[in-house]
Amino acid sequence: MKNIVFRGKNFFLPFRPILNNFNHRIAKENIKSFPQMAIFSFDHIGLLINLDGRYEHDALDLIKDYILTSGCIDPTSCALDIGANIGNHALFFAEYFKHVFAFEPNPIAHKLLEINAISRNITPLNYGLSNKNCKMAFRVNASNIGGSKILENNSDVSDGKVIDVDVRRLDDLIELADVNISLIKIDVEGHELSVLKGAKGIIERDDPIILFEQGIDEISEGSSAVIDFVRSHGYRLLAIENRFYIGEKFSLRLLSLLLKTVFGYQKILVDKAYFEKKHYEMIVAIKQ
Repeated sequence: MKNIVFRGKNFFLPFRPILNNFNHRIAKENIKSFPQMAIFSFDHIGLLINLDGRYEHDALDLIKDYILTSGCIDPTSCALDIGANIGNHALFFAEYFKHVFAFEPNPIAHKLLEINAISRNITPLNYGLSNKNCKMAFRVNASNIGGSKILENNSDVSDGKVIDVDVRRLDDLIELADVNISLIKIDVEGHELSVLKGAKGIIERDDPIILFEQGIDEISEGSSAVIDFVRSHGYRLLAIENRFYIGEKFSLRLLSLLLKTVFGYQKILVDKAYFEKKHYEMIVAIKQ
């Protein structure tokens, strides 16, 4: 009988035993400190959860040290995870709050969110938040499910699958009428301002800490529409940044890389009066 020879075309095939051993070693360490989660294979966030134990682990660790365990929040209150995806942040917040309400309009991501919320103090809700109650177009990003987003004015429909999703105003939710909310995390890929406008009543009622992301295209002249909105409600703003961040020029980024290599990759919380034109993975707003 003729032998069948498998010829793998994958460049990494010769290194597979090494990579497999590394994956098992890191999994053995991560399971000691982090909750197991259902994830999407080959997805950006899923890959980083396997590698680091939790997506945005360093940033969330900083939030834990400076906010969640420093007496800034009431542990008997609730948190909102808006743009929860599969529940990475919701699971983290559930350790420090009485209850977490997790909002995710993407029906596929919501299925995993439901699984990850089982037997935990998390309520998964399969709709998005905005400044009106309606249906909106939503683009699904197959390679980065967390990068899926509501389309403003039905733009950007060419890249990825587009579906209709339900969105609601946070202020209109009856289930939150008598709930004390100490923290709101928003990661909705550019739809943050609409979410905040629909949550104006709750923000003014409870003065929650607000965590949100800002893209480079949203920053102009040291601020953004979202930053201006939050500041208008009396909030002080801080940004989570990489230590040794110097600037965006190539020479400065090279020097920054050298300093990080020597002294280590670290995150710091920085008071911000002026926002440089760059991406901010997490901005922290605290009522003054």
